[in-house]
Amino acid sequence: MAKKIAIGHEDPVLKAFSLFMQVGQATLKYSDSRLKRSHRLKTATYLALQGLIAAGGVMSHTKLAEWTNTRKHNITSLVERMEKAGLVKAERSTEDRRVVPVEITEKGRKLFQAAGPTYQDIMKNTMHAITGDKAAELERLLKVMKSNLEGQSRQDILKM
Repeated sequence: MAKKIAIGHEDPVLKAFSLFMQVGQATLKYSDSRLKRSHRLKTATYLALQGLIAAGGVMSHTKLAEWTNTRKHNITSLVERMEKAGLVKAERSTEDRRVVPVEITEKGRKLFQAAGPTYQDIMKNTMHAITGDKAAELERLLKVMKSNLEGQSRQDILKM
């Protein structure tokens, strides 16, 4: 019989953090599954399209990486896949060759709109029974957690 190892699950903060991590992974898995089945779309692509629309249709790679909370080299790969699918255009600026703005296409806008109801359903299923004051408290706590992470150096976050 395997020996149990004490990992401190009696600590309420550790228990909550472990559950938070599990919920995050489960949410992403569920979201990817639903979006892929209904629209052949990954959550990361949906969120990138959402960011582009929120920014008026155009974003830099850096801003898009911040919006999606991914590393810059990962956003480059995502943008390349999205460009290949016709969802975005990424062309070098004629004024500054170092700048490659990412612009959503009409096809990208249509896909985002078509996937919107599925994304809303994912949100409703995930947040079911968390309304009103509970939702406001959850939002407040998540903002605290996000602020804690933003207080860390960028290198520390990337190592995590």
